[in-house]
Amino acid sequence: MAMEKQQVIFKLGDGDFEGGFPQIAIEIHQLGNNGQRELRQLDTQLPPFPEFPSLYQNWQKQYKALLNSARDGFKKAQVTQVSIRECEDCLQCLREGLNEWLDSEEFQATKKRLQQVFRNDRQIEICFVIQTKQVISDRTKDILHRLPWHLWDLFPEGCQVEEVISFRDAEVSDRDSEELPESETIRDVKILGILGDSGGIDIRADEEAIGRLSGASPEFLYEPKRADFARLWDERWDILFFAGHSETQADGKTGLLYINPHERLNIEEIRRTLTTAKEQGLKLAIFNSCDGLGLARQLADLNIPQIIVWREPIPDLVAQKFLKYFLNSFAKGKSLYRSVRDARDKLQELEPEIEEQLPGVTSLPVICQNMVGESVSWEKLRGGKDNRISGDDRKLEAWINKSIASVGIIKILLGIAMIGFTLIGFTLSFTTNINISIPDQTTRDLEKGVLFEGYKFLQNRDYDRAEEKFNQASRQEPKSPDTWYWKAQLALARENKPVALKYVDRALHLDPNHLHSLVLKIKLLLLKGGHHLVEVEGIATQSQGIGEELDLWLNCLEKEKVFSSWLNTDSELDVKCSPPIYKW
Repeated sequence: MAMEKQQVIFKLGDGDFEGGFPQIAIEIHQLGNNGQRELRQLDTQLPPFPEFPSLYQNWQKQYKALLNSARDGFKKAQVTQVSIRECEDCLQCLREGLNEWLDSEEFQATKKRLQQVFRNDRQIEICFVIQTKQVISDRTKDILHRLPWHLWDLFPEGCQVEEVISFRDAEVSDRDSEELPESETIRDVKILGILGDSGGIDIRADEEAIGRLSGASPEFLYEPKRADFARLWDERWDILFFAGHSETQADGKTGLLYINPHERLNIEEIRRTLTTAKEQGLKLAIFNSCDGLGLARQLADLNIPQIIVWREPIPDLVAQKFLKYFLNSFAKGKSLYRSVRDARDKLQELEPEIEEQLPGVTSLPVICQNMVGESVSWEKLRGGKDNRISGDDRKLEAWINKSIASVGIIKILLGIAMIGFTLIGFTLSFTTNINISIPDQTTRDLEKGVLFEGYKFLQNRDYDRAEEKFNQASRQEPKSPDTWYWKAQLALARENKPVALKYVDRALHLDPNHLHSLVLKIKLLLLKGGHHLVEVEGIATQSQGIGEELDLWLNCLEKEKVFSSWLNTDSELDVKCSPPIYKW
């Protein structure tokens, strides 16, 4: 049974913890059978709870002290153990205080009505939106944004609940994504990764996690200058990602990005740039960096649809693991809300030492949303109904259907047999546009090493284990271009050409005459077409004389006038000119 999706919007009127919140509206939005949104509204209130801010601040103080100890390697073990217990106690007091306040007598009738709506006989995914637009006090608003609302015992156990913060008055739209129409051609999700000042932290893991995504086309800016943000004007991006140092200033309204070791950037300083990016299709911003609520509040003013931030400073390793778990769920088709919840649950259950050493840290990631309606999804970003079907698969399906209508089943079978004969021996995946050269095992001398083990996993489409072996080979032979060549082939198997090109460039940096990396780079640039054709022709000219196999291939390319044409897939290229095969 498909999981029903609903949104519960918790609209707080003006108030504070000293005087309570006398006006609260709870709106319930759901999708009916006719596809139209239904709406219910409950009116309620919450009493004063003046001690609540201190409950949060007590935990926050203990958490930050532990975080500093963690950064020092927990050298004072005895003091650390005492601090961990104190932090756990403060977190428990915060959790109990939150439920005591929200389960007050004034709210009991409303809670019973809500539980009747979300009864146990249905599987429901709930986006629980905390909307604070009407709250005037910035201090009150800041604490409301930092509370772990998902710990509130409000919904039945069968519900999948993820909290969301909304800084603005949200409006319901019947169109979930007017700028992402369904298309017959599945496209790559365009991700612009900004890797800022990384002093004292390792952001390479974030780059690798994004680079492994199937169906994504990421590009990265490394410690950029402000002028480099022109990329947000020049191209359409689906996702903006930032890793590095960041902070929220004391006013709770302003976020700063440390884009390089010498330059901090206030979001307001690139307001028009980000507005343009949003107008061109930017749907999601992810700030995998410390204390990002100020960033989220500023981006809310620009109406960026969804933003993911951390509510407090966090350890580098925790941010890396969260991103890995989140992307794994999101790219497999789960909702944005469910993906964040999955990442949180995985951190708690698969990495228990994280919560044991820093109680409360897994509650810190949060989605900030500026619209009511179904959130962005990987499927929508790719532009089609089914992201499991690639453009090449659709072309094959169309060819078969056309053949059925015109030439009959015998010719279809013959055609499929020819396709199979062509693919066997040099391609791993029909969905990737670059064929992976695989030599005939009966005619080569097999090398029994880590790199070859990774190749075998790649051949069997076990991409995660292939990556482990290639990384192991890279550590054993850091100056070997072969490792980067096969990492590039892995990236291609995951349909990630930009990362593949980056890995090929690393191979060629180690060995400018590496035969198979040169071949692969030429193929990649030919597929890009346009002005890259001039670049690839120059590379071909410079590569003449490196080896007889390469010369024969390059001469064939020139004879077939490939440098002046635009190829859709390298299958077209291989039919014209068979490339050199990697020999073990």
